[in-house]
Amino acid sequence: MLWVVFGAILFLVAPIWSPDTYSYFSVPIHRFPVYSLVLRGFEFLLGRDAFGLYVVFFQLVVGYIAIRLVYDRCAHVFSLSRPVRLVLLLILAAPYAPPLHVGSNLASEGLAYPLYLMVISFAIDFLFRKQPQQLLWLALTFIGLCLTRGQFIIMAPIIAVVFLFHKKKHILKWGNLKHFLILILLPFLVKGIDSSFHKVVHGYFVSTPYSYVNAVTLPLFVAKWQDSSAISNPDYKHLFVQSYATIDSLGYTRARTMGDSRLQYENFHDHFPMICNQNLHDKGRAYFFEKEGKEHLNAIRTEQASKALLPILISQNTAAYWSVYFEGILEGFKSILLLLFFVGVLLYSCWRVLRRYSAHNAFILLGSTLILSNALIVGFACHSIERYLFYNYFIAFLIVILTLRKLIPRI
Repeated sequence: MLWVVFGAILFLVAPIWSPDTYSYFSVPIHRFPVYSLVLRGFEFLLGRDAFGLYVVFFQLVVGYIAIRLVYDRCAHVFSLSRPVRLVLLLILAAPYAPPLHVGSNLASEGLAYPLYLMVISFAIDFLFRKQPQQLLWLALTFIGLCLTRGQFIIMAPIIAVVFLFHKKKHILKWGNLKHFLILILLPFLVKGIDSSFHKVVHGYFVSTPYSYVNAVTLPLFVAKWQDSSAISNPDYKHLFVQSYATIDSLGYTRARTMGDSRLQYENFHDHFPMICNQNLHDKGRAYFFEKEGKEHLNAIRTEQASKALLPILISQNTAAYWSVYFEGILEGFKSILLLLFFVGVLLYSCWRVLRRYSAHNAFILLGSTLILSNALIVGFACHSIERYLFYNYFIAFLIVILTLRKLIPRI
């Protein structure tokens, strides 16, 4: 059935060229390397006119493999009934349909989503099926995932904590300790590979400089004109004043928003690209290029400026920042009840795992931590849109099923 659906997508939906697609082709320093290399590789082999369809085919094949892997693992480990399996399969395949079009869109999600599913499937093997050899595949897919979308770098430490809970009485045995250390060190390895890539391609040993540029967007939105007096660096002050002047003139600031924190978040949410990409980022790169005349270095300087501005603007507008940030978290969950549910199951599963480890409770702990951490990271780094949150929908479904089983064992 899945092959039929994916085949229909391949033949009925033309490759979608999004605004991000074009930026990947130039392999800019502010993009993570893997998806740029995939697009450029297909273009090199097939030419610009023909490669799009082959990229879509590649993304659909990798997606099919990933869905089969995680579907089979979950069905086996959690003994899912046929109706539950069918719903799980539909949820796993849903991102390939509108509005996300993960398989057809020439954007990083086309590779990041399958890699995310693979990391989860190998984590299930490693944690719950007593297959330590799968740690190698877990590590490789995790590295590929984080070099495609950096928001998932927290996954390995979360898996490490669940592993620690499982092996807490024997964690000092060399085999267990080695596995734990590998998981803890994986994010540092990713940073090293990322920086090395940029050194070879762009001439600077830095991790992809586009994290603080995103993160400072909300502090910029809630800022006030007088906050410039707290910025001592003249370059950073200039960037703040120029960026704030633009969004203030357009009404894209908290000060220009009439209403409560919910309406303030909606203004921020709706105009995030104008506040960040088309404003702060573009102005910063133009300013530092004019000042120093070095391509790529201007992106690094903009990231450094954003990193310096972040704590200053938050400290000047602490209450406003956290109120709008919390609204962003709620936007991701759509309801405070869902947020409280996942917080509750995280705390409950943590307590149960510490008392007596089981695959079901450990997966609930792993899944709820992944859901909450991703929501917190997305809310901090940018804005809560489906494009950044859909990865965990199937995990949320499984958590609900495993939780209901405690009340209805036959479900």
